[in-house]
Amino acid sequence: MPDGHWEIFGSYGTIAEFGFDFLRDRMKGRMAVKSLGSNAPSGNLPKPVCRKPFFLLVDEADSIMIDDASTPLIIGAPSEKNPESKLRLYRWAAKHAPTANENREFRYIEHRKKVELTENGRNWTRRIGSTSEVATLPAVDMYEFMERAIKVVRNYERDRNYVVANGEVTIVDENTGRLAIGRFWQDGLHQAIQAREKLRITMPTASAARLTIQSLVLSFPHRAGMTGTAIVARKEFKKVYKMGVVKIPTRLPSQRTQYRNRLCKNETEKLAAIRDAVLRLIAQGRPVLIGSRSVAKSELLSELFEKSGIEHRVLNARHEALEAGIVARAGQSGKVTISTSMAGRGTDIKIDEGVVAAGGLHVIITELNESKRIDRQLMGRCARQGDPGSYQIFLSPEDFVFDPKNKNQFWKFILDYFKFLSPTWVYRRAQARVGNKKIRQRMEMFYHEKKRLRALRQAGLDPVLDVIG
Repeated sequence: MPDGHWEIFGSYGTIAEFGFDFLRDRMKGRMAVKSLGSNAPSGNLPKPVCRKPFFLLVDEADSIMIDDASTPLIIGAPSEKNPESKLRLYRWAAKHAPTANENREFRYIEHRKKVELTENGRNWTRRIGSTSEVATLPAVDMYEFMERAIKVVRNYERDRNYVVANGEVTIVDENTGRLAIGRFWQDGLHQAIQAREKLRITMPTASAARLTIQSLVLSFPHRAGMTGTAIVARKEFKKVYKMGVVKIPTRLPSQRTQYRNRLCKNETEKLAAIRDAVLRLIAQGRPVLIGSRSVAKSELLSELFEKSGIEHRVLNARHEALEAGIVARAGQSGKVTISTSMAGRGTDIKIDEGVVAAGGLHVIITELNESKRIDRQLMGRCARQGDPGSYQIFLSPEDFVFDPKNKNQFWKFILDYFKFLSPTWVYRRAQARVGNKKIRQRMEMFYHEKKRLRALRQAGLDPVLDVIG
């Protein structure tokens, strides 16, 4: 190659594509070595799909390197077919789990995300099992399946964590609001949800190869990324990836206006207030984008709007195929779009001159999300490229950021000791608690993953293919 000339090779794709290509390359390599022998000529080994890692450039870096990094990339291998006894246990546990009471039959260990039966819970499990179809099965199996089924009831909500369509359970990515096609919960959780929904229970898979997104990103000696919400996560970028965050000013001055937060007594009052605000904005000729946390909440709003005669479109995991058409019309005068976080990141809603003159796109946030970053992504759908726009947050004590189990005690504490603080501070504080819990969980997972990899390497095992532990 002549001096001064460089040949550049590059690939574009999702982080999952790169990760799974890497895993498949490793699996093919091991299988070839086993069949040909360790002394086989390198020319006889299968050609890898992936090049040697050198430079990685990530778009929406906080979504991929922080939010998505909570879920490892796993290639499953067929495991032994479910014996009839396991199927009976899944169905039996799903039937009785909703009647279990926390702190009486079970306790939830937050940092381990684990349900443990109490002594009363074990007695209760044996009692209801002794007169059912699982009476002849070992008690230890009853405990395991009951704990798993209780965890599903406690932590997994239909139309928020997953949707059911065509007889299948499909995961909803909590960060993007999109369907995670081809992804499955491990350790029998997916099967427990299938039993809960009275669907066909599929054969579980074992892990043949595993890779975390942190490990994949760190395998590149040079890495960079971009996102509009990195500042909030700068400490995590530094600690996990040894990457600094630099703030780049906007090309044009921002014309984004924040309306005063609307505080409501309960969810019913909040929904009515959102409806009234939408009617006023439509009369002004402005388009409205309404962000909701879940499929169920978006459809609840849709029902209210239908009764009120408000023409609108819904964009959630059920309507993903219609996304391009819905987004294309979302910036037109008087259009109302109800969306999950699908429209909250990377979506560019175009507005015409008439809408610019009316004040631009208005964004309504129906409740705070678990992270400020998600809220800021939704706010960023309006007032783009120097256009005008505005947003408003609607809040109520029934919002997600308040844990139902300690909501009343939290409010009492605030009212008794912090009467001088604004109500919005209470919500932001609750949001920070939820967000900090997620950060702790991610850092704990990162710590244990490093320990696991170190132990495998010390034992002379492949940290990607020998996934035990």
